[in-house]
Amino acid sequence: MAVTIEGHALDRRFRDLVENATDIIYWMDRKGHLTHVNPMAMRAMRYTDGELIGKHFSDLVEPTHRASAVIFYARQYKERRPHTYFEFPVRASNGTVIWLGQNVRTIFDRTGRIDGFEAVARDITERKTLERERERLIAELKEALASVKELRGLLPICSGCRMVRDDQGYWTQIESYIRQHTNAEFTHGLCPNCVVKFHEELQNK
Repeated sequence: MAVTIEGHALDRRFRDLVENATDIIYWMDRKGHLTHVNPMAMRAMRYTDGELIGKHFSDLVEPTHRASAVIFYARQYKERRPHTYFEFPVRASNGTVIWLGQNVRTIFDRTGRIDGFEAVARDITERKTLERERERLIAELKEALASVKELRGLLPICSGCRMVRDDQGYWTQIESYIRQHTNAEFTHGLCPNCVVKFHEELQNK
């Protein structure tokens, strides 16, 4: 026995798979209006069936990505692409932004005319968050590296007092030299060996 989901004939077994799928599945007509959403789509976006059916898909897309999403489907329609993958964020009814990675299939009627679109999507929000964090860290690292001054070549250092000779031939404390040639700052303390030595000197006084 065949059943109909807003104009799309599906057998009972396939409908059960759609309704119980862990993926987000929805259909749109050729103008982009939602004609069916499965329960997972409603749970993910915090909407009821009645709130979503008839709504244009672009109304759910995060405003900053709305134009690119509309262009994607316009190109899908114009170029009659049978199958494409696309990622964009949608805003749930509670304001949460969810990134969807979706496989979009174009539906053709018997005459070859585009009748609508079918999308099977997954929540990729966690992956997108990790990608943004990685990009932020890379940008910070590049900025830090750009501000670092490099020490190159041989650096003469006195084996006795540990002073270094600069490019002009003057001897100076190594801390001063490094401060002038890098962005490093020094904090002072005692290493374990010096702690022992300092303690022994105090005991001998």
